[in-house]
Formats: sequence, C-alpha cells, structure tokens
Amino acid sequence: SSTVAFLTPHSTPQRQNKHHPLIECNHHGVQTVKPKCVTSTTSCRTKTTQLFLIPSQATTSKNQKQNKSSCANQTLYTASSDSSSSREIEAGDTIVYNRTENPVRKNDSDSKNTSDSKTRPKYEQHQGQLSKKKRNKSRSNNPSFGNYPNVPWRAISMAHFRRHPNVLPLPDAVLELKQLEDVANFRQGSWQWDALHVGRCTTSQAASALGLLEPHAARAMGIPKSLQKQGGGSAFYRLRAPALAGSLDEMNAILCNHPEEQQERHKTTHDVDVNEIVWEATKSRHTNTTAAETSRSPKKNSNLPRQPKFAARYLCKTTEEELSKWKRDARRKEFNTVPSMRVRMEWGNVQEATSLLTALNYFWKQDPRIMIKEVGMCGAGLEMNSTMTNHGLLLGASPDGVIEYPNRTLEALEVKNHCPFVSANFGNKTNSTRNPSRKQYRIREMPLQPTVPPAYVSQLMIEMLSLGPSCRSAVMVRQTATNGAVILRLHRDDAWIDEMMHWLRRFQTDYVIPDQAPPVNFFWQSEDQNDSERYKKFVLRTKELGESVQLVDYIKNGDIQRVVSATRHQPIPLFLD
Repeated sequence: SSTVAFLTPHSTPQRQNKHHPLIECNHHGVQTVKPKCVTSTTSCRTKTTQLFLIPSQATTSKNQKQNKSSCANQTLYTASSDSSSSREIEAGDTIVYNRTENPVRKNDSDSKNTSDSKTRPKYEQHQGQLSKKKRNKSRSNNPSFGNYPNVPWRAISMAHFRRHPNVLPLPDAVLELKQLEDVANFRQGSWQWDALHVGRCTTSQAASALGLLEPHAARAMGIPKSLQKQGGGSAFYRLRAPALAGSLDEMNAILCNHPEEQQERHKTTHDVDVNEIVWEATKSRHTNTTAAETSRSPKKNSNLPRQPKFAARYLCKTTEEELSKWKRDARRKEFNTVPSMRVRMEWGNVQEATSLLTALNYFWKQDPRIMIKEVGMCGAGLEMNSTMTNHGLLLGASPDGVIEYPNRTLEALEVKNHCPFVSANFGNKTNSTRNPSRKQYRIREMPLQPTVPPAYVSQLMIEMLSLGPSCRSAVMVRQTATNGAVILRLHRDDAWIDEMMHWLRRFQTDYVIPDQAPPVNFFWQSEDQNDSERYKKFVLRTKELGESVQLVDYIKNGDIQRVVSATRHQPIPLFLD
C-alpha cells in the first residue's frame, strides 16, 4: 500500500497510462515499482530533477484531491546523479515534479509540518489563498502589457474620503493660529504646507540627512538603487535654505493673511458639490464580542450577527464618460513616453485615499468609534524646535493620517501604494512572444512582505516624535493593485530616536552651517574611527527595526473598498489603450 520510487538524472520514467503509472529505473539497480499515489510523472531532461515528497496517504479519492491541492506547499527534494549526496526515498513518498531552481532538501517530518496550514506563518497562508484559476481569471480581465496606464484605477478621491462618517477632515481654510502647532491644520498640498517645508528637516529628507541613502549604508540595509539617487545632497540643499519660523504673530501674518490665502479660500468652496451624497453609513452590529471574533468565527458564534465588511457604503461609480475622460487625459499626458518613475509617483498620490480607507475599515471592525484624522505639517510646536539645542535644525512630519482611538490615544498612519506598472523591458523579461505589439508598460505583481523598508523607518519615527510623547506607535499600510494589502505596526524606540537626533545635528553642524556639501558615504567613512563604528551600529539597528515590525494582518484583495463600474459585469481595465 506504500509508494516508493527513485528518479535519476539520466533515466526517463516510463508509464503505461496516466491513471496507472509505472516507473522503471535502470540506474543504481532500483527495481520497478508500481505506485498508487503518484500525482504526476514527467520525463527528466535536465541535470537536476526536483521532486516534492509527500507523506503516504490513503488512496481514496478524497485524499487524492487534498494531495493534489496541496502540492504547491510541499518540501522540495533533489535527486542527483551522485547517490551519496541524496537521501534515499523511503516508502510512502509521493512524487510531484517541479522545475523550480534552488531546491531545499528536508526530511519527511519537515515536509509534513510545512504542509499543515496551521503551522505556516500567516503571510504564507495569505500568499497561497488565491487559486490558480482565480489568478488566471484576474489576468484575463486585465492585459499584461499596454501603453497608457490607468493611474486613477478604481481610486476613491481624497475629497470624497474627507466626507466619510469616520473621518475628521481639516477645514477648508485656517483663519487664525492660536498656537504654533496649529500649522498642522493647513492641508497637505496647500501653499502654506509647501512653505513650511523650506529649510526644515521633514520625513522626505530625514533618510538623506542620516546618510542612509549613501552607497555603503544603502547596501548594508538592502535599499534599492532607485532611492539612492537622492543621497545627502538632497537634504543639504533643502536645509541650507532659510526656514519659515518665527513668533505666533509673525506666522499668523504670513500664513493666514496672505493674498494667496484669499485665493485658496475661494478655490476650495468650488471643488466639491457639498450636496452630493457620497457615503451611506453602515450600522454597526457589535455586541460584547469583538468584531474580529464575529467575522472570523461565524460557525462558533452562530447566534451573533455577521460584521459588515466596510464602515460605509460608497455610492459613486465609474461611468463610461469618466473612463473616456481618463483615456483622453492619459494621451494628453503622453504616458507612453514618460519615465515609469513618474507613473509610480502619480499612482501613489492618486491611490492614497483608497489605502487610508483600507486602514479605516480594518480598525473600524475592531471598534466602530475609531476615527481617522487628517493632518498637515506636525511638530512645529515641539520644544526642540523652539530652542537652540538643535543648532537651528527644525523638524516636521506630515503623516498621511492619524488614528484616533476612543481613549484619545493616537497612532501615526502612513500608506505606501505599490504601483503595478513597470517598464516593459524591466528586468529584461519582455520578448516578442509575450509583447508582440511592443507596448511600453507591463504589469508586475509583487508579493507582499511583512516588513517596513529601512528607508522608511526614520519617517515613521519622526512622525511619532512630531505627534508628541503620547504617540507610541505608527501603522503602515502597504497596498497593491491585485495582491491585497498588509498592515504593519512599528513601535516607538526612544533610544533610536535619540541616536537619530545625534546624527541629524551632526549633519547640520558638519555640512549645513559651514555650507559644505557632504561627500559620498559621509558618516560611514568618517575620519574618526569611533564615529564610523557608532554610525554602522546605528545603520544595523535601523535594519533590525524594519524587519521586527508587528504584523497586524493581511487584507485580501476582495476586502479592499474601491470604486466599481457603473456598467455591470464590465471591469475597469488597468490599461487605457
């Protein structure tokens, strides 16, 4: 009743028919064996054959179906021509052939453990949730290549997000500043918000000023080369400019009574139709049981009502007229000739509100009283910004949002949207067969990683610092177009923040004040050996923080609230060709 088989690199397995396979091996003197549970057999034409080893199971049709569906999660085994270098296959090992490179060899007990979904990490279970049939269906609805990426694809606008019943938006105009921290009431993207960035070390320049984007430090942390182009020069030219700072009266005179402010007030009153109904609030069905228990265990809690998927129903839909307008705009912007980096930046800006809504819906299930606050530039009222201890260094941060809990505690909220569009020849994976029309872009589906990239650790820490000592953690949402999203939490590390402030002050005193541009690999290749060793420890600690974040949860792609098409059964395409 057991199955035993052995394949050698230069032997071709023979079988009588696909329902009753017969494997003959005439190498190493292995006799013919008649297996009952062989899932599939193929000829071996390469020097190394990779096999899946599956523990013996009963040969019932039910177990065969389970065996077939779990093949992708089994442990790899490599059979080589050198019999001494490979473990003998034991009775009960079912063979599943695979041509994946870099095989891993484990024993049968490890294979059995990895096949059990209960022992697999949560993120691995998520990556295997989409069946091959569903993935193929999703790809058929969206072509893999195109010339005009649909950047506003199913995106909810920020103007509509502000009108969500669980969102606390900023006012259209700020008439007066009662304290310096009130500059956070100017919306992101306003001219006041832009003016506050001049001469100030914000989150966009912190990694540059810390030297984390220099070649040696970036290589040690695994930061991609696309981010290394900024270097220390980016922060140097920002910080050497005179900053907008002064007394409360001076800030009021500049930011609230400026002629551009009058134009801004007139503009914001005509942007949105205030009478348009955008959201329909969902009635919470919470009981003494939490929302997570209600939604994830419906069988165990059969007497409890099922928790709604979203906090509010979005009433707007994409019409044919809007889709036609997007096509005209894409051709007008000549997306087929612009660099892919510009497309990625526009995607991140347009899809920001959709990712914020993902966080809102998730935390609303935990507590329907949760609120998302809109904020501008935070940290202007920090004590360190009002003293001379920083040698003129001013800090500031603009989180994408702030999560406000019923007990008044705060969490910084940052979202990162992974753009699905890359250049068609990215990675040299395009060819005439897959891309016969020579399109400019292709879809790249990235697997989600439950880590915070090291380049963004300083951003989250400065956001927590700018929100005050009561903010003890930050939430990051990494969202994709087709693979769902992941929610992470980075806890505040005051020791790391103190070390970060040390190196930011050093950047200010060593380069900004003397008006001398920093050299390549500054700090890392410091003339002082003690400084160099201290900085390298800081870099390694930064990498550790990014890899040790708390995995809150994975969000399935179907659980992300997006705009739907007004035409039923007609999906919105990712390309506008």
